[in-house]
Amino acid sequence: MDWSPLRALVRPERAFDEDVRARVGLAVVLALCVLNGVAATQGAGAVASATDGTVTVDNPDRPGDWICDEAATDDFYENYREACANEPETVERSLSSYARPAADALAGTAFLAPLAVWLAVSGVIALAFGGASADDPSDRVRLSTVAAATGVGLAPAALRYAARPFFVERSLSDYSPAGIESTRDAAAAAMTPESTLYALVVVATLAWSAYVWRGTWRAAIGTESRRVDAVAVGCAAVLSLSAFSPVYLGGGAAIYGILFLLLGGLGLAFPRVLERIELAFDLIGTRGGESVEPKPWRVYLEQVGSLLFVLFGAVAVGGLLFP
Repeated sequence: MDWSPLRALVRPERAFDEDVRARVGLAVVLALCVLNGVAATQGAGAVASATDGTVTVDNPDRPGDWICDEAATDDFYENYREACANEPETVERSLSSYARPAADALAGTAFLAPLAVWLAVSGVIALAFGGASADDPSDRVRLSTVAAATGVGLAPAALRYAARPFFVERSLSDYSPAGIESTRDAAAAAMTPESTLYALVVVATLAWSAYVWRGTWRAAIGTESRRVDAVAVGCAAVLSLSAFSPVYLGGGAAIYGILFLLLGGLGLAFPRVLERIELAFDLIGTRGGESVEPKPWRVYLEQVGSLLFVLFGAVAVGGLLFP
């Protein structure tokens, strides 16, 4: 049977071909990244338009108090006297001028979220079957083996991404940031609307993803194990938290998240290579260790540590905010 992404969304276990490469999943995920980022940008515009009121801030055109104090008596600062006399210490600024950048900053988070979720979910299912730890290469479940299946299973997310701007606009009637410091948190809250209908859309699309994951993972791994069902349902359940209790770390967490994703992704994709490198350093100054191979438990622990890095990175970049 010729494989196609659309058929895989309806009859995943029959339609998915184990020879489908990870780049297929990556292509689907990158398309979702773009769609999620665009949807977040549209939502940011709605957030900015709905923000009213003003806030009092320091006047950037007025010199500092110490300069004005010196200008009163010291001719060295006479060029500042006019500004000190005429410029008020504070000015009123529209809150919308701060709300738009705060909301726009979330578009980057939305762009990264599908990629982070893809890597995290792929890592979970790979490790559920031992990952690359088995001595026999034919018994190993590599990250690339399940990545295509995971990416295809994320495709239903396009529906909730496309629907989000609509729900964001409907939820902005009570949007009112208290001040500049709260604009980012308020924007994040507005971009994850508290709507029963939106929650149903999130849950329904994630249930669809779980159904596709169940079938495609079984085909990719070649198993009928119930562990596939448990992982599919578990991952969908965790991601559904974004509709009820979204997690937003804010600040510079996304930068650390990207770093953790890169480090963890390398460990998940190449655990044996990393273990061999570590063993090579451990064996410096010894003889007869040229053919040493890491034991399965050591490779598995390498993958577990890498998965923890990926999971933290996924949360930090918005995996439970815009999944």
